[in-house]
Amino acid sequence: MKQVIDHNERIRVIGDVHGHYEPFKEMVDEAISEGRKVVSLGDLEDRGPHSAKCVELMFDLIDNDQGYLAMSNHAWKHYRYHLGNPVKLHAEHLKTKEDFENHGIVERYVQQMGNAPYFITYGQYFFAHASYHPLAHVDELSKKKEKVLKERLIYGPNTGETDPDTGFPIRSLDWIDRIPDDLIVMVGHHVLSTTEILKMQNKGGAAYYVDLGSGKENGVLAYVDIDAGTITKTSHPISEVQDIGKYGAYN
Repeated sequence: MKQVIDHNERIRVIGDVHGHYEPFKEMVDEAISEGRKVVSLGDLEDRGPHSAKCVELMFDLIDNDQGYLAMSNHAWKHYRYHLGNPVKLHAEHLKTKEDFENHGIVERYVQQMGNAPYFITYGQYFFAHASYHPLAHVDELSKKKEKVLKERLIYGPNTGETDPDTGFPIRSLDWIDRIPDDLIVMVGHHVLSTTEILKMQNKGGAAYYVDLGSGKENGVLAYVDIDAGTITKTSHPISEVQDIGKYGAYN
């Protein structure tokens, strides 16, 4: 369910990769050369040309005690499919499936993703793919509540309405107000900018959006370096958002 990183570690948090191996490898190599461990917020696969290579690189980091990987919505789809569940794959997913099979990593993928946590903690930081939920602090959860937590962390909440242009659910930003005062949350999943890492905070702790659209038009890969709890370097400037509602559904 969760994984804990020693708060004294030096880490690099990397947003959604989506099959773009070269910038991912460059960021990873630099992090390792600086003595950092790599935290992936998930979605290594789909969209880009090298899903299998991105996945293998991350798995190698995990096996060498140099990396941590949070479960994500794209990974969850492929993991369930390869377990034999009735999962519908679209064109981008079928391309990834073929890439996994050609590289012979399906068995390894199932094994590693079966161990992937829904969230990762690091001192005052909380890393997940899509959002935060207070149930993450409850030690014993019923099956029903565990499902709620998993879905919030890998998909994020939505308004219940569908975007007529994309056909996808409209994502809600209301979850930001549920972050405790002493917590800092970093997520990927929701592309709100392709040039800045957005910091959103209103009633409680802060949320940082680290997915700058890698795998999408004009998108890029982003990272945040943290040393013993302090943000020391970022790939792109951090912008503090004054009007959260400007970026999506927010009440």
